[in-house]
Amino acid sequence: MEQLSTDLRIAFPDMKGLSVQNLWYMRQFYTTYRGFLNLQTLSGEIAWSHNVLIMCQTETPEEREFYLKMVIREHWSYRELQRQIDSGLFIRYMSVK
Repeated sequence: MEQLSTDLRIAFPDMKGLSVQNLWYMRQFYTTYRGFLNLQTLSGEIAWSHNVLIMCQTETPEEREFYLKMVIREHWSYRELQRQIDSGLFIRYMSVK
């Protein structure tokens, strides 16, 4: 990944987001959403930072879908999304349902 990051930065000097960590997130994004077309579509509607947070701090496709939809519907900032995940909103919502 280190070499890929270096090569991409040389090839695309004006492009941002080609850090080693971000390339790992891109790989994780692919493996996380592969086979879940509805989640792929939803994830395209929110900021990359929101996607990374959801990917890294949720466990199931259902939980990811819930937070993706909430970010879109409620226009949550990154900090608000973090707060809602930390407070277990999905678990509370599912227990009431």
